[in-house]
Amino acid sequence: MKSEGRKIDHKMADYLRSIVDKSNLSQEDWAEKLDVSPRMIAYYLSGQRTPSAPRLLKIQEVSKSF
Repeated sequence: MKSEGRKIDHKMADYLRSIVDKSNLSQEDWAEKLDVSPRMIAYYLSGQRTPSAPRLLKIQEVSKSF
């Protein structure tokens, strides 16, 4: 029986990982800044979830300060 799971978005995950890595902030810090749980940040960075458009804008806004 084939499992029907979510599709992993590797390109988005790589993009977000590069932003987080350059920021020198922890995943917990990013979670606080984006008003999400640290687990959601882990989902974003693994490609299991994709941030909404408004959240992507917030990520870009926060990342401009680095």
